Amino acid sequence: MANYSNEITNAVLSINAELGNDSDILHNLKWLCGTRRGDVFTSRMSEECTSFLKLFEILNDLCIISPDNVTFLSKILEDVGKLNLKAMIDRASQDNHRNRNERQLPSGNRQVHETQHRPVEPVSPQVVMAPREELLGEDLMPHFEVLVQYIGRDWRYLGRQLGLQEFDFENIMEQYPRNLREQVMKMLSTWKERYRVKATKAVLVKALRKCRMNLAADILEKMSVTSG
Repeated sequence: MANYSNEITNAVLSINAELGNDSDILHNLKWLCGTRRGDVFTSRMSEECTSFLKLFEILNDLCIISPDNVTFLSKILEDVGKLNLKAMIDRASQDNHRNRNERQLPSGNRQVHETQHRPVEPVSPQVVMAPREELLGEDLMPHFEVLVQYIGRDWRYLGRQLGLQEFDFENIMEQYPRNLREQVMKMLSTWKERYRVKATKAVLVKALRKCRMNLAADILEKMSVTSG
């Protein structure tokens, strides 16, 4: 995924987390790939594909999708009825193209481009998005404020247990190269934003204990949680 924009990468990882172990949806997606691109998408590839992220990587390796064109991915998500996930990919693709075009403009023309040529995103009446609070699930931000002082310099180890990737850590270090507290906060908030309703207190406690951060886990277990 190294050549893909942050917008598309984050969308793919969010979809991967959203689908989780939904084997029926994954089976249908693989079936569509085999039906429409059976010339290159083999049965062995289908068997090796155990997650949406793996499917994304295979489609990229086969050049069915590319950093500039994820139309095939958007279409198969639509055809399996996952219109909210299709909208996520489409929005990320539009943001990617817009950001790339803006970077190519002379600096003096960027403001004019933003105000006069901002593309209007299509709105599908079939896609009904839940309120942001509902999508995010448990409100853990107050807990993060407390936990930062107990996690320390091993925050990347915890981040891996929570499912974050190396590029996440690189981005965090670039933003906060000398501020450990902000590094930890950004890691936790990135996890929450990406995994949303699946980013729960119980998951965080389990990850903390795997990292032998038992004091932080004990403190978190005693804190109450509210849901959006």
